[in-house]
Amino acid sequence: MILRGLEKRFEESKKTWSEELPNGLWSYRTTPRTSTGETPFKLAYGSEAMLPIETGSTSHRNVNFDEISNIEGLRTNLKLLDEVRDCIVQKMESYKEKTKLYFGKRPRSGSMKQAI
Repeated sequence: MILRGLEKRFEESKKTWSEELPNGLWSYRTTPRTSTGETPFKLAYGSEAMLPIETGSTSHRNVNFDEISNIEGLRTNLKLLDEVRDCIVQKMESYKEKTKLYFGKRPRSGSMKQAI
C-alpha cells in the first residue's frame, strides 16, 4: 500500500525522490483508511494532524487557535482514545464481514471451478 502510493507520487520526480519522501509518508499517515474511517495519525496520537499547508496560511484552525483550550482538548482526546480505538475495532470487524460477503458472492472463474 505504501509502496504503491510512493510510486505514484514519485513517477515524475525520480531524481528528487529523497526530497519528496517525507511528503509521501505524511500523505499516507494523514489519509483516512476505508476499514477504520480514521487516519493512522489520529489512531496513534489521538487527534488530527495539521497539514503543512495550513501552518503557513490563514486557515480556520490558525486564526482561532488558543493554546490553553488546545491543551485541554488534547488531554480530552487522549482520555477518549481507548474508546475511539474500541469503536474502530467494531468498524473493522464490520468492514471484514462486508468484504467477506462481497467476495463470497462473486463467481469464480472457469479454471477455478475445474480445479475444485
